[in-house]
Amino acid sequence: ACSKPAAEPSQDISLFIMDSFVEIKAVGEADVTGLALQAAVAAVKHVDRLLGYQDSAVTRLNRAHRLSDPEIYRLIALGLDIEQASGGAFSWSLRPILHSYGFTGQHAYRLPTAAEFAAWRQLPDDRAIRLESDGHSVTTAPNLRLELASLGDGYAADLAAEALKRSGI
Repeated sequence: ACSKPAAEPSQDISLFIMDSFVEIKAVGEADVTGLALQAAVAAVKHVDRLLGYQDSAVTRLNRAHRLSDPEIYRLIALGLDIEQASGGAFSWSLRPILHSYGFTGQHAYRLPTAAEFAAWRQLPDDRAIRLESDGHSVTTAPNLRLELASLGDGYAADLAAEALKRSGI
């Protein structure tokens, strides 16, 4: 008779962060997977501190319109490359309209009004983002509100995967 091979031990963790349900699973011995999961969760929390809707590097940039952070600089540069390659289908300047929808968590979800859409179209777009030559400073126009979460989930997954690999998973 054939027997089914024993499944490898694993651990997983689920959390709600960055307006998403995140589940991370590590396969291996408990002493390794526990530490690996901690490192992966720390990586996801790091991205939330960078890109989240509440007290993040992006919210500070949106308030001050200048930020010196090489990681944010690289993410914005990537998004600007995607915006150019997509003919403008991708944009960092969506935060005001996402706020109108309720996605920033400051009010209930709803459809924006025609007036809100019209007002948003009058605001500066990605052309009002300036990446300084120092490789870490970003400057934006006073009325521009950036939204970097569109790459955030993938970036968090990449960093979590790197953390798992560094931990031997």
